[in-house]
Amino acid sequence: MQTDSVADIKNVHSFLFRCRLQGSRNRNLCSKYLNQQLHCITHMKTEMTFMVAMVMMQTRVMLLVILTLDTTLAVVVVMVSVMAVMITKVVMHMVVESDQCSID
Repeated sequence: MQTDSVADIKNVHSFLFRCRLQGSRNRNLCSKYLNQQLHCITHMKTEMTFMVAMVMMQTRVMLLVILTLDTTLAVVVVMVSVMAVMITKVVMHMVVESDQCSID
């Protein structure tokens, strides 16, 4: 994901350079586009931070269950944890998509 963010930032910088070459006639359009793209990059970083925190929390819960309870319950907790992470990922992705964060 780090390389995607770097590529996105490079795209924004190249777009900014093209906007400066075109002069002031497209300045509003350029700044609107740049604000949207920077917002999208921030959104993606927030999503990744949230996912890392979620996975760390789920790992702690799984270890606690494995150490204290039987293995059948541990397997169920692992499956529920994986499903929770997947659902969260889909919801976060939908939030980013709804903000129209498509970086060309």
